[in-house]
Amino acid sequence: MRHQRRTTHLLSALSMLALLAACSPGQPSFVELATLERSPTPNDYLVCPQSLTTAQVDRDPPISSLEVAALERHWLTALESEPRTRRLASEADAQRHLFLQRTRVLRFPDLIQIDFVALPDGGSTLCLYSRSRYGHSDLGQNRRRIEDWLNRIGVPSPPAG
Repeated sequence: MRHQRRTTHLLSALSMLALLAACSPGQPSFVELATLERSPTPNDYLVCPQSLTTAQVDRDPPISSLEVAALERHWLTALESEPRTRRLASEADAQRHLFLQRTRVLRFPDLIQIDFVALPDGGSTLCLYSRSRYGHSDLGQNRRRIEDWLNRIGVPSPPAG
């Protein structure tokens, strides 16, 4: 009987978590990376040139010789086919986009902001900020997502010509 009660409580707690994850994450919005104050909890991951933010970055982004618009098109096309991912907002003038991707099992919503940055030499780079909407720790999910995207999508070379 005692074991059955614990199991019932555990199932109730998991059901509540799943319900919370399935609910709309509210009104997510862009963050200003230049003045970003990162969460004190281990549930976000930031890839950005340190010169563009006051926050501590987790790693530097790749640099592309492509113009910023071409890098943006490349990434947006690739992200259209990402599972459990949808674009929530775009600011075309600022060349930044906000995506929501739900985790595979419990469907927790994570927000991913991508800012595309033109470089003085005509090349480009990007800033990626992935953060969990709920919970204290993401168990490394945001880092794994961004590293996976960087490895798979990357920054292509310009066409020869």
